[in-house]
Amino acid sequence: MKIVLVDFTPDQLAEIGNRFPDTEFLPVSRADEVSVLEADALVASNRGAFDAVFVPSNYERWTTIRWYHAPGAGVDSYMFQGLASMPFTLTCGKIIQGPEVADHALALLLALTRRLHRAFAGQTLSDFPARPVELRGKRAVVIGAGGVGLCVAERLRGFGARVDVVTEDNLPLVTLFERRWLSDQLHEALAGADIVIGAAPWTRRSENLLDDTAFAAMKEGAYLVNVSRGGIIDTEALHRAVKAGKLAGVGLDVTNPEPLPDDHPLFSCPDVIITPHLAGPSDNLRERNFELICTNIRRFVGELPLINVVDKKEGY
Repeated sequence: MKIVLVDFTPDQLAEIGNRFPDTEFLPVSRADEVSVLEADALVASNRGAFDAVFVPSNYERWTTIRWYHAPGAGVDSYMFQGLASMPFTLTCGKIIQGPEVADHALALLLALTRRLHRAFAGQTLSDFPARPVELRGKRAVVIGAGGVGLCVAERLRGFGARVDVVTEDNLPLVTLFERRWLSDQLHEALAGADIVIGAAPWTRRSENLLDDTAFAAMKEGAYLVNVSRGGIIDTEALHRAVKAGKLAGVGLDVTNPEPLPDDHPLFSCPDVIITPHLAGPSDNLRERNFELICTNIRRFVGELPLINVVDKKEGY
């Protein structure tokens, strides 16, 4: 069995070799340095390395590969390239990125509700358009119940918010959420929400999920934060809603297009905070990603089902 490892550190390669002495590993740093035509698996340690290797002109020829691992949580770009029709198992970094992305979502939300962005700009309380807002007792709707959505809900509950979720998944009957809404009930859920958090993957079904109709359904003065994928929001519809004063504040770590052009009008909106897709990295993520990869190597070698498998039909 041959497993191609892309862009791992020497220490990581040594650790993998020690853990799996009977497996052949081929470490490479760039896609053009290796032929994987006879490999059984391709595993990348970071998103950039995987993207460099994973292009249609390559993977359509790699008929022996039975497993790909993409380290990022989102796999929308691969889905849109036609990966769903390819006969291999895809795993990714979903679930394990939940803590830091949820932290970032709360950071954006608290910056908006506590008016920190205005304070950093030199304003005082008397300059604020309204007093800072506390989260206790507010109704929050989290769109998506994956690794990020669940961690966001956990943190919102810690601040005293009441949390609903919009998901197609049939969740266990836990107390984390007060109510589960299905996607066809999205507008009804939005109507009662003080806070809306985007934590859903970008698929063909979720593309532009928050459009003009959705913003019209939202509660006046709600806060919107998106930390999953920019494609779930119609950017121009969002700008129209902001310009009309519909929303009290918007926090975006992801946009569509990404990055936004420097002259996009959202940058000049006083209650919009945009960060450059930096919710994912953290001091612990690399360790979690490495342990996930080692777990799946062990299971792959042992012919066991892999974890963090992407449902290629659903796109996440």
